[in-house]
Amino acid sequence: MQDDVEHLLKRHQDAMERHERTMREAERKRRSEEERLEQAYAALRQRLAVQPDPDAGDVVLPPPPGMAGPSQGTFGGLLGSLRALLF
Repeated sequence: MQDDVEHLLKRHQDAMERHERTMREAERKRRSEEERLEQAYAALRQRLAVQPDPDAGDVVLPPPPGMAGPSQGTFGGLLGSLRALLF
């Protein structure tokens, strides 16, 4: 009986270790994919800023996620960012 309990406990511990490894790998992969998407999004925004789409007309792209306020790089954007930090 004691051997059965120890065997079941060992199986449970092994299963939990496999589960933890799987979860760590999935989290690592998710972070990697997220970083790649953020880099691709930044590159696309940069490319569109340098060479706008002639078919888009006067369409203004919204700021990327995580960027608060007006576009960065302008005096108004700087003031907006400072205001957001202060208030």
